[in-house]
Order: sequence, then structure tokens, then C-alpha cells
Amino acid sequence: MPSFEPNERDALFSISRPMLSFRPENRPSAQQVLESEWMVKWALPEYEKIRNAQH
Repeated sequence: MPSFEPNERDALFSISRPMLSFRPENRPSAQQVLESEWMVKWALPEYEKIRNAQH
């Protein structure tokens, strides 16, 4: 498993914890997840790198 820098880890936990909420009304929407710091700064850029490398 890759290691995370502290900032990335904190951003990932920040969005993951609410996503695991027992009550659906306390969970973030899909839009909120896509706009989260972790998704914008780390996940989507990494996805783009992988996607571009395959073409």
C-alpha cells in the first residue's frame, strides 16, 4: 500500500469519515465528494496521469 503525505492523509480522512456515517442524511453528496480537497488535489490528478499513460 502506498504511503500518504500527512496533508493527503488528513484530506482523505476528512472526506472518508462523513462518507461512512450511519445516517444517510449526514453523508456528503457525490458532488461534495468530487469537490473535496482529496479528490481535487490528489485523486483526480493521479487518475488523469494513469488515463493519459494508457493512450
